[in-house]
Amino acid sequence: MKNDLVLLILPGALLLIVLIALSFHDNDSIKTRIRKIFDGRAIRSKV
Repeated sequence: MKNDLVLLILPGALLLIVLIALSFHDNDSIKTRIRKIFDGRAIRSKV
C-alpha cells in the first residue's frame, strides 16, 4: 500500500516543482529543467 501512495505522490510533487519553476524562471530554464527530470527518469528506468 505504501508503494502505491508513493507512486501517486511523486508525480504530484514533480508537477508542483515544475509549476514553481514556471512561475520563477524563463522558458529556456524551464525546458532544461524538464529535460533533466525526464532524463533522470529514463536513466532510472533503464537500470
